[in-house]
Amino acid sequence: MTEEVWRQVESFSGYAFCKAHSASYAAESMQSLYLKAHYPLIFMTAVINNFGGFYPTEFYVHEARKLGAMIEAPCLLHSFYCARLLGKQLFLGFIHIKGLRIQTVKQILKYRRSRKKFILDTLIGKLQISFQQWDLLIRSGAMRNIVSSHSEVYRHLMTVDTVSASQVGQIDLFETEPSKKPIWRLTEPTHRERVSDQIAIFGFPLCSPFNLLRDEMLSKVTMKTLTKKEGEKIWIYGYYVLQKPVTTIHGGHMCFATWLDVEGTYFDTVHFPRVLVLYPLRGRGVYRIDGKVIMEHGYPLVEVSAMWLISPLCGSK
Repeated sequence: MTEEVWRQVESFSGYAFCKAHSASYAAESMQSLYLKAHYPLIFMTAVINNFGGFYPTEFYVHEARKLGAMIEAPCLLHSFYCARLLGKQLFLGFIHIKGLRIQTVKQILKYRRSRKKFILDTLIGKLQISFQQWDLLIRSGAMRNIVSSHSEVYRHLMTVDTVSASQVGQIDLFETEPSKKPIWRLTEPTHRERVSDQIAIFGFPLCSPFNLLRDEMLSKVTMKTLTKKEGEKIWIYGYYVLQKPVTTIHGGHMCFATWLDVEGTYFDTVHFPRVLVLYPLRGRGVYRIDGKVIMEHGYPLVEVSAMWLISPLCGSK
């Protein structure tokens, strides 16, 4: 009897949870659920600004979009350091621009407090920031409400005297001629180039990643149709979210993965050891997934038989 009791205790320890933790998490879960149900956009903005959680920031932004938010890139007129909600417009914060220095953000906010109107020449003259910082602001779209085109800002930078990097506390590794200015891109970026800039600067695109695929490439199978295809072999496009690695009883490696379909709905896949070796996950991007639909507790799951990365998510153009 003693052996049986300890066997049950041992098996229970595989999924048991400390009672004190359970109670505190239950209370926090109910509070969060209430806020998301009654104040969804305010709640999701706070989650984005929390910079923590199970998912990367990209998918909290996606959730906010699904709840009705209009996602906006950082903006000189409206953004703060963190994300900000104005009505249903959710402006990403300057913190989301990789490489943007906090001193630059402070100057922008100080300038905005002292001016009722943004004049490009005055702005360029007042902000004591380097050419590289201007480049980040332009490519991120932060100046879209001040000028009509990227090239307009670059042309102004070529004609207006601005400070060098060394004058704003940045030390150059090599000596450079102060009179020389970088070569700016004076043509307007294409849609693909804009998306590439967003990925490089924010770490994710502000549009659907499926927008980069040709329409004829897209599968008509989505999460909504999976429940009607139990036992069928299908292929579906998925945007990689995350995976949960699992070790089998024989010491092999398999995983469960979560994806977004073309409609922005989550679905799950299971990758058994043999398939995972032949078709490994190769990072973020859009994959073509071949497999069979199975049902687990009333929820559809794709048992993967083959998989290919067709559109990697990277900053290259």
